[in-house]
Amino acid sequence: MRDILIQMDLHKALLGFERMPNTWTEEEKEMKALKALSQIRLHLSNDVLQDVLKETSAAALWLKLEQLLMTKSLPNKLHLKQRLFNLKMIEGGSLAEHLSIFKELINNLENMDVQYEDEDLALFLLSSLPESYSHFRDTIIYSRDTLVSDEVFTALDSKEKMKHITGGGSSDAKAEGMNVRGRTTERSRTSQSSNRTRSKSKGKRKFCNYCHKKGHVLEECFKLKNKEKEKASANGKQASTSGEADVAEVECIGELLIVYSDKLDSTGDWMSHPQTVLTE
Repeated sequence: MRDILIQMDLHKALLGFERMPNTWTEEEKEMKALKALSQIRLHLSNDVLQDVLKETSAAALWLKLEQLLMTKSLPNKLHLKQRLFNLKMIEGGSLAEHLSIFKELINNLENMDVQYEDEDLALFLLSSLPESYSHFRDTIIYSRDTLVSDEVFTALDSKEKMKHITGGGSSDAKAEGMNVRGRTTERSRTSQSSNRTRSKSKGKRKFCNYCHKKGHVLEECFKLKNKEKEKASANGKQASTSGEADVAEVECIGELLIVYSDKLDSTGDWMSHPQTVLTE
């Protein structure tokens, strides 16, 4: 209210006739005092106006308002707290007007040295919204680790702007989607990281029964594959000199390595000679 009077160059009327600038004439002082008195009355609610109707000057009216509203008495504190706790937005009402009333109550309580945790203020605001905001309220509460009043104000402003742009309709889902987008992205990254960790852990659990090393299984063991190649090469050389063909098959059972060596006998029939070799 004082800011309005300053913009209209009427704030000095609050000082009273005796303390007004001497450069003003009596007529100017009286006119500015009447204008200031009228402006203050026009901005008062009906319940407050009834208590100050008897005041006939701007200075006296201002002093009376300070005594009624700014005194740090227990009744005033309890009255403001009760208004805050019972504050409810009417279904279909103006969100901007509701937020303005909420901020005014908080500022008045702070002027009386009443402080609330920021998380409590955010919860008060969400609880004051009508049933049509229930989805929005749940999205805000369950998509964050902490509640911050400024974030709730910003989300409500975004929701209201989206509502005006789309004309209602699906604006609720879109606005709430923007609110939780950051949270969803964070969860997605966490999930991808968890999948990579599980893949690495799965690789670490592999164990080769042949070389007794971790990180791979028997079928992937390079040491076993190299040994098979060496045997195959040796068998190839022997076959080239003797005219016989050898075929080796390897089978691993537990800690044993069984090698089947197939050769042609003198009659032209295949003969299988299994050999058991202990793995290293």
